[in-house]
Amino acid sequence: MERIVDGDRTSWKPQHILSEFLLESWPNIQDDQTYHVEVGIAFDRLSPKEPDASKQGGLNRHQKYEKSLEERDQLLLKRQDDFEDFTKVLWDNFSSFIELEDSFSCEVKISGKGLKTLVINYRFRL
Repeated sequence: MERIVDGDRTSWKPQHILSEFLLESWPNIQDDQTYHVEVGIAFDRLSPKEPDASKQGGLNRHQKYEKSLEERDQLLLKRQDDFEDFTKVLWDNFSSFIELEDSFSCEVKISGKGLKTLVINYRFRL
């Protein structure tokens, strides 16, 4: 696993987060051209495994599980809000989020300049 170190984000960040196709296209991205891309944002808090409520102490464990799910959902919404706040001036069109276990994604129409801003400046984690 490679480590990301401090330094010039424009040189190391694209190669760690872009698809192979977009990375190959990266040097040719035009600031004033519009691009239609799918953006995936990592979310590193996985859903816990649901406990068996029928076992001894299961009801208490299930309540903790439910609380953990609520906390996870709140953090996920915060991450999505943070992404929207960061990018709302960058895109022309935005789809709804699709949520996965460890990430969420959406499709955007964005200028080349906006895409570069997103790739270089958006945080990996909150």
